[in-house]
Amino acid sequence: TSMKVPHGVEVLEDGTFSQCKKLGSISLPTTLKTIKMDVFYDCKSIETFVFPESVETIEISAFSSIGAKEVYAPWSVPVELGNPWDLRSQFPCGETLHVPVGSADIYANAPVWKYFPNIIEDDMTSIQVSKVDIADGEELEGAHIQIVYTDENGEEQIFDEWDSEEEAHEVVGLVTGVEYTLRETVAPDGYTIPAEPTFTLDSEGK
Repeated sequence: TSMKVPHGVEVLEDGTFSQCKKLGSISLPTTLKTIKMDVFYDCKSIETFVFPESVETIEISAFSSIGAKEVYAPWSVPVELGNPWDLRSQFPCGETLHVPVGSADIYANAPVWKYFPNIIEDDMTSIQVSKVDIADGEELEGAHIQIVYTDENGEEQIFDEWDSEEEAHEVVGLVTGVEYTLRETVAPDGYTIPAEPTFTLDSEGK
């Protein structure tokens, strides 16, 4: 199951997605500022978590028992993760933390963030993805879309997935130099599923 939090939401209240164990991916808006307590508690099916750069506050245990192994943090200076003494209750399964170029040492010495065993610097970018009618250019609702990639073990991973709406969808945290596939698994009513284009972002995010 995937979920897209609507654009305009600034706060995720206590326990918003708590124990949603079938929630496999979540897309957060660039308007989000605060993630409160236990929002993603026990969301064990989320394997990749991408923060929007707009987030300023993350409360204690917001990610307790989440299953995310890959986490993308877009800030050059880390946002404080709840209580500094909370240790690994935030992202207990976290194996790899992706951070902006030049900030790995900062994260390696930051409370909580430093407990990720692998901290990797990436040129992280964002793109806008639209599903439009070729005839009139209008956004189409109802398509289920995924962005997938192949990991270092040769296994396919879903980076993001969502249902198309009246606005373009923003994908945050894509890594330059990685080949991604844009896949549509469900087409809007009256349309067919298109071919699967691939794309790779260069060092300038293009």
